Amino acid sequence: MSPQECKTYQKDLLEFCKHLEQQAQVDRSETVEGKLVSAFVSWQENRSPTCKDLAQAVIDDDNDSDPQLKRWLTPNRVSVILRNMGFQTHHTNHGSEVSIDSARLPALCQRFAVVVPNAESTSADPNGDDGDDSDGLEGRQGR
Repeated sequence: MSPQECKTYQKDLLEFCKHLEQQAQVDRSETVEGKLVSAFVSWQENRSPTCKDLAQAVIDDDNDSDPQLKRWLTPNRVSVILRNMGFQTHHTNHGSEVSIDSARLPALCQRFAVVVPNAESTSADPNGDDGDDSDGLEGRQGR
């Protein structure tokens, strides 16, 4: 193979790999995990979302394209899925609130090709103080 052919081959191979990674991100964004991350970062209320809130948001966004989703995606299952991805759940009187360390969220958003609409609504206080006296992971402001 000539040097010119090697350069062309290398360029084409890199372009192909980039395309595969982009396709993988799109595929991951369509999984339940990707939909849950998307629902979490797009949460607009002043309180942290609960597992039930996120389950309902995913089901509502699905528009009945998966008829089994409504029966399968329970708040308990959402809790297990989210905790496996690094989220934390905290039981309250209105459900299990979901939070995540602000340092972990960008990696999840990148993995699932989720765009954060408003970075301030899903991250901790820039000074690292969430107003909670515990040493747990921080999720959302405005509790």
